[in-house]
Amino acid sequence: MGITGDKIGKSVQLYSVSGATTALVTEANLKSATHPINIKHLSGKYEGCYVAVRLASGKISLAIAQGEAPTAAWSIVSLAATDVAPA
Repeated sequence: MGITGDKIGKSVQLYSVSGATTALVTEANLKSATHPINIKHLSGKYEGCYVAVRLASGKISLAIAQGEAPTAAWSIVSLAATDVAPA
């Protein structure tokens, strides 16, 4: 608003990517029980938490912890995804 309270310009719809910060780790990190991502007091790992994971293929997916123990599995979300590239 201007000093007099008059609106200047026009309203524009804004968009945002994720509002939550998500760690990005490699698939190899998830497979290592000694990596900090698998150690609860270092990463905060708990059942149901998720991280972004760069798979060996190079694609990024989500992984969901099945427990908090260092050897608790991570489930990789598998989608039949199609890449969309902005033009």
